[in-house]
Amino acid sequence: TFSDGTTETIKLSEITVTDGKFSVAIPAAAIVDGQTTEVSAIVVDAAGNESATGSDTADVDLVAPGDGEGDNGGDVAPTVLIDSGEDDTINAAEKDAGVTASIELPEGTNIAEDSVVVTFSDGTTDTIKLSEITVTDGKFSVAIPAAAIVDGQTTEVSAIVVDVAGNESATGSDTASVDLVAPGDGDNDVAPTVVINSGDDDTINADEKDAGVTATITLPEGTNTAEDSVVVTFSDGTTDTIKLSEITVTDGKFSVAIPAAAIVDGQTTEVSAIVVDAAGNESATGSDTADVDLVAPGDGEGDNDVAPTVLIDSGEDDIINAAEKDAGVTATITLPEGTNIAEDSVVVTFSDGTTETIKLSEITVTDGKFSVAIPAAAIVDDQTTEVSAIVVDAAGNESATGSDTADVDLVAPGDGEGDNGGDVAPTVVINSGDDDTINADEKDAGVTATITLPEGTNTAEDSVVVTFSDGTTETIKLSEITVTDGKFSVAIPAAAIVDGQTAEVSAIVVDGAGNKSATGSDTASVDLVAPGDGEDDNGGDVAPTVVINSGDDDTINADEKDAGVTATITLPEGTNIAEDSVVVTFSDGTTETIKLSEITVTDGKFSVAIPAAAIVDGQTTEVSAIVVDAAGNESATGSDTASVDLVAPGDGEGDNGSDVAPTVVINSGEDDIINAAEKDAGVTATITLPEGTNIAEDSVVVTFSDGTTETIKLSEITVTDG
Repeated sequence: TFSDGTTETIKLSEITVTDGKFSVAIPAAAIVDGQTTEVSAIVVDAAGNESATGSDTADVDLVAPGDGEGDNGGDVAPTVLIDSGEDDTINAAEKDAGVTASIELPEGTNIAEDSVVVTFSDGTTDTIKLSEITVTDGKFSVAIPAAAIVDGQTTEVSAIVVDVAGNESATGSDTASVDLVAPGDGDNDVAPTVVINSGDDDTINADEKDAGVTATITLPEGTNTAEDSVVVTFSDGTTDTIKLSEITVTDGKFSVAIPAAAIVDGQTTEVSAIVVDAAGNESATGSDTADVDLVAPGDGEGDNDVAPTVLIDSGEDDIINAAEKDAGVTATITLPEGTNIAEDSVVVTFSDGTTETIKLSEITVTDGKFSVAIPAAAIVDDQTTEVSAIVVDAAGNESATGSDTADVDLVAPGDGEGDNGGDVAPTVVINSGDDDTINADEKDAGVTATITLPEGTNTAEDSVVVTFSDGTTETIKLSEITVTDGKFSVAIPAAAIVDGQTAEVSAIVVDGAGNKSATGSDTASVDLVAPGDGEDDNGGDVAPTVVINSGDDDTINADEKDAGVTATITLPEGTNIAEDSVVVTFSDGTTETIKLSEITVTDGKFSVAIPAAAIVDGQTTEVSAIVVDAAGNESATGSDTASVDLVAPGDGEGDNGSDVAPTVVINSGEDDIINAAEKDAGVTATITLPEGTNIAEDSVVVTFSDGTTETIKLSEITVTDG
C-alpha cells in the first residue's frame, strides 16, 4: 500500500524472489515534494490469512539546490571557469604551476548543507562539502588534476550542486585547450640558436660596432612562424619581442640588430632569445656572447695614430733589380709601440693585390721588427712595388696603414730582346795571341783584355765590373773612360798571370738599378818557363848548343861550301820535342823555324843546312838558335861562328881557276920514264908553288898513284924559289 492510497497485490509465484527479497516500484503519485512517502506491506496466504504490516517512510525533496524558480531549469547550474588565461589554452608553465577552475554557485545554494561534485576530463571526481571550504561571494576554486591536463587534448571541468536530499543542480562546465609543447620541440632541442656576428674571434671591434652588429637567430625546427614570437634580451637589459609573422624568416633564420648601448668596450655583449608560442609556452633559452674591444692595437692616444713602419729592402737606390728579385726581396716592418705580440696580427698587402696575415706570436720579432717576403708577382718591371701593413688585434681592430714603395727595373743593361738572355753578355778577349797562351815576354810587356759591350749598353750610366782570376775586381764607370766602337781594354794584373795556371777575365755590365748582364769571359793558359829550363830560372842553361861543321880549323873553304855546310844543334835538356820548335838564324839574316816533332832528333841533336848566301868569302858565318815552346817562351840563344875562306892559294884572279895549280914535275929524266935504277935511287917530284902561295900557312897535299897521300905544311919545309 502506497501513501497516495493505491495498492498492488503481487502473487509471489509470478515474480522472482531472491534470498526472500523482491522490489516493487513506488508510484510517482505517492512521491510528492514536501510530503512523506510511505510504503506498507502484508503477506496473505491462500486462505486469506494476513501477516502483520511492515512499512517504511521517506521524506520527499524534489527541488534542485538553488532553484530560484522551482522549475529545476538551467538557472540552477553552477558556473565553471578554468583559469587558463585569455587564450583558453593551458600551457606547460601553467600546468607546472597548477591550474584551477573557479566555480560560482547558483543563487540559493545551501552552503551549510549542499555539496558540489566536480568531474574532470580524466574521469576523476571531487565531492566538496561546501560547509568545509571557504566560499567567497558564492565562489570557490578547485585544483584540476595534472592527469586531466593532457597535451593536445581538451581539459573539461564540470560541476553539479547536490543538496542533502541528493537533488542535483544542472551541470555547469568549462573547457580549455591544452598545449604543453614548447615551440618547435622535437627532441628537447627547443632552444633557438643565437650567434652574434662578431667574426671568428667572438670579439666585437670598433669597425664592427660602427657598421652595426647583428645577431642571427636560428629557430628550432617546427617553430610556427605564423603564430610564434621571439623575445630577444640584450646585455643592456633591453628586450625586443618579434612576432615572426611580421618579419622575413629565411631558412629558419633572421637577424636582429644589437643596440649600440649593449656594446661597451672591455665588457661582454650577450644576446639571448626564447621562442614563445600562442599558448605562451616558451622554448629553452638560446644565447651567445662576444667580447668587446674597441681600441686599435698599440694605440697610445686612442686616436689610431699607430701605423707600423714599412721599409722595402731595395738598397739605397730604392729600385728593385733582377738579381734582387731573383734572390727574393723583403720588406721590414717596424711595429708601433704597445703592439701585443702575443695576440696581434699584421696584415700585409702587396701591389699585386695579394695579402698575407701574419700572427706575431708565430714569428720572431726582434726589437719590434720582422721581415716579410714580397711575392715575385708584385715585382713587375717598370712598375712600382708597394707594400702596406696594418696591425690587427685579436678583436679585429686595425691600426692606421703604413706603406713603402720601390721602383722596379728588371732588364739587364743592353738587353736587346728584353729576356735577360745570353745576348746581353759583354765579349771578353784576352790579348794573348793566336795560341791563347800567355808567355813570359807577354807578361813582362803587360797583357790586356779587350771588352766589347753588348748593344744598347748605356755608356752614360752603366758600369763594367771586371773580375780577374786572382780574385781581384775592377769596377769601371763607362762615362769615365774612352769607349771606341763599343770596346775598351783593361790591364790584367800580373798577380792574375801565374805560370801553369789559367788566367781568366770575366766581365758584367751593371746598370744604374744594379741589374747585371750575363757574364762574358775569356781564359788563357799561362806558360812562363823557357823550354828545357832545368832550374826554372830562365837562365843561360837553357840555350841550345850550335856547332858549325867547318872542320877543326873553324873555317869554311870553297870545297866545304860547295859540298854544303851544316850546323849541328844540340837541344837543352827537357826540351819538349813533341811541342817545341827551334828558330835558327843565319848570318845572311834569314831564319828557319823547325818544328821538332816533324824532324828526326837523335840524342838531342839535329842538323840544319847553312844557306850558301850565309857563307861569304872573307866574312864570318854565324848560326844562332833558340828553342821556342808552344806558349812562345824562348830559350837563351846558342850560336857558333866560322870563318870563310873560299879563295884557292895563289889565286891571282880570285876565280879559283886553273892558274892557281902548283906545277908538278916527276924527276924521271927527259924520257919521262922511270927505270929500275931511278927507282932504286929514289924518284922525286918537284913541285913549283903557284904565285901567291902563303908559305907560312898553306900546305900541299901530294897524292901518289898508289893512293897514298902526303900533306906537307910549307912552313915546316924549305921552299926555294917557290
